[in-house]
Formats: sequence, C-alpha cells, structure tokens
Amino acid sequence: MTDRKSSLTPSQARLIDFMQHLDFGRIEGLKVRCGEPAMLEEARIVRDMKLGKGLSTREEASLKDFALNAQVVDLLSLIETIGDGEIECIFVQNGLPFKVTFEDEFLTRNR
Repeated sequence: MTDRKSSLTPSQARLIDFMQHLDFGRIEGLKVRCGEPAMLEEARIVRDMKLGKGLSTREEASLKDFALNAQVVDLLSLIETIGDGEIECIFVQNGLPFKVTFEDEFLTRNR
C-alpha cells in the first residue's frame, strides 16, 4: 500500500478527492470491484452541515500530492481485502474516513 496520493490508482484518488470535498457526511452503497472503489456516482452521498458554519472543503482537496493519513490507508486496505462487494457506509469527518460498515463475508458464512 502506498503512502502518497500521487501513487494511488485513479479510482482510489477519486474516492479520496470526493471525501475531501464532502468534508462531513457519509457515502452509502459504495461498490467495490477487484479491490478498487467503483461506481462512486451510484453511491448515495449524505452531507452533514453544522448550521452557521456553511459548507466546507478540505485544504488538501486542492493539492496534487500529500502523505496519506493512516485512516485513508486503512480504508484502501479494507477495499482491497473486500475484493468484490459493497461498503454499506463510509462515515467521513474532516474529509477523512473514520468509520466503515460492511458485510463480513466470513462471519456471514460461518454463523
């Protein structure tokens, strides 16, 4: 796994850019194909906005390259591990993923 935005695949970089522009909210129903985020345009996007603050975007959204936060690296590793499937929800705070819900295939098969 890479630690810089410049070495991400286009679909990984697009997901990171999207979370930075979202800033606060969630991405629901993100499809994962071959260990890559796919069909972001089909995901449901829900933005949280604190009244009196307006909508915001992370400063990093305008940068071509920067070091990836550990939370981003963890999310991309999870997406690779899922392989083919769906992430039910990625909760985003300050442009970073902080919580993810997904169906665990191992636990589902072995109940």
